[in-house]
Amino acid sequence: MLDGVLFLIVMTAALSLAALARRRDVQPSLIIVTLAGAASFVPWIPRFELDPDTILGLVLPPLLFAATRGFAVTHFLRNLRPIAGLGIGLVVVTGVVSGFAASWVVPGLSLSAAMVLGAVVSPPDTVTIVTHGRRLGMSQRVVAILTGECLVNDAAALTMFAVTVATVTATDTFIDGPVLLYLYDTAVGVAIGILLGVVTNAIRRRLGDASLATAIGLILPFSAYLVAEHLHASGVLAVVAAGFSMSLGSTRLDYETRLREDHTWFTIDSLLETFVFAYMGMQVSAVVSEVRASGYDETAVLVAGVVLLAVVIAIRPAAVFMLFGQHRLARRLRGRVSARSNRKPRGRRRVPVPLTVKDNIVVSWTGMRGIVTLAAAGGIPLTTVSGAPFEGRPVIQAIAFIVAIGTLLIQGSSLPWLIRTLDIDDSVERHRESEALVAADGVAQEAARTVLTRRAVQAAESGDGDSALVRLVEAYLDRDAADTRTLDADDRRVTRQLIALWHEVADAQREALLQQWRAGEIEEAAMRTTMNRIDLRQASIEAAEPH
Repeated sequence: MLDGVLFLIVMTAALSLAALARRRDVQPSLIIVTLAGAASFVPWIPRFELDPDTILGLVLPPLLFAATRGFAVTHFLRNLRPIAGLGIGLVVVTGVVSGFAASWVVPGLSLSAAMVLGAVVSPPDTVTIVTHGRRLGMSQRVVAILTGECLVNDAAALTMFAVTVATVTATDTFIDGPVLLYLYDTAVGVAIGILLGVVTNAIRRRLGDASLATAIGLILPFSAYLVAEHLHASGVLAVVAAGFSMSLGSTRLDYETRLREDHTWFTIDSLLETFVFAYMGMQVSAVVSEVRASGYDETAVLVAGVVLLAVVIAIRPAAVFMLFGQHRLARRLRGRVSARSNRKPRGRRRVPVPLTVKDNIVVSWTGMRGIVTLAAAGGIPLTTVSGAPFEGRPVIQAIAFIVAIGTLLIQGSSLPWLIRTLDIDDSVERHRESEALVAADGVAQEAARTVLTRRAVQAAESGDGDSALVRLVEAYLDRDAADTRTLDADDRRVTRQLIALWHEVADAQREALLQQWRAGEIEEAAMRTTMNRIDLRQASIEAAEPH
């Protein structure tokens, strides 16, 4: 009981620090980790330790799910190649290179045990960075690539972790062969996520209650993860697929559910981010104590951890520039061939613009490790099949912690400064975003005009005076910010008619936006932004309805 009370106190303090840090434009994660780490050495504060399965099953699913909700599926598909390169290829490369490096610098650690360490430190955790990416100055495409990477890299890392642990413990994995295992993880995990997402959306559309629909939506990431893990598939990819499926299906829900979910998931995301950093900091003293108890030389472990930290940080820039440099070269070659043959690209497929050198620098410096690294390190078995202790377990956990905290403090603290120093010019991209929003808004306005014109004609033919309502809604649409006090609250009949007319207009606008998006005429992100504005405007109108 006392441990729980102390943990709640720590979380309350961490949330207060996060609010203060954001007000002063400072990275909250750095302050929380530093102060929580210092607090972990206070004698009367007990160790807060959660089971790794609890962390992966309760913390990771909602974090990933929250990231998918604000991420356009089209952005994911458009950047699938760099996302796969970073989220799968770079994870494998980092794991292998780090494993070999660890076998050289960690005294007495075999190559197989070192590969476990490599798998543990291989996946970056960029969820927090991409959440504030645009505010920091990242381009939209960089944010999209980093978001996609953080959604898929955990699956590759955890598969590699399972294979390397099985090698050390002499146990068998669910499927022999890492490639077949990953293919099974991916295919079954994605299928489970899509299926549960479709079923959940079908149920939510029939409820007619925003509170219940939101509650069922909160259950989805946990159910997707647990079902996939029970079938030995990737719970991470199941959560991501369920998130995308539910995000697409949410366009058919009522506006109250969408607005309520936005606020709910924003709160959950903020709470869990704070928890992750506080939990990381509170493990510092425990890691130090375990290294001392295991009999390892603390200085040697610290030096090995610093060396591996440098290796992990260095791998990403090299891989990023090789990956995106090849894309730029291939694009130039294709452009020359097309120019010589005078061929024009077929169809309306939009080819992504290659990242600039400055964008590559930003992507290469976003390699912070986080909760998956700590959970995987904590999930290393105590013994092998023969009953012997798992080789180097305390050292692996300590070095994984050094890498996680080190990348967070070094890269996380310097990333905002780096972006400001590079002074990335994203004016062209923001102009495109503005044009996309104008196009989406034009679709919505045209749909509204169509409804209002039809109602005006009907009012003129029937002579029932509804043309006054039409003029009210037209004036309402022409204003950027609506004031519900302009509604005639004294005439309840007119007010109810106006609200009913607005519902009709809003439904027509949303349907037109969906049709144009499916036809490829407007961008998904612009469609969702415009739909959110319609939802907010409809909510403000609804609040004026007399009771």
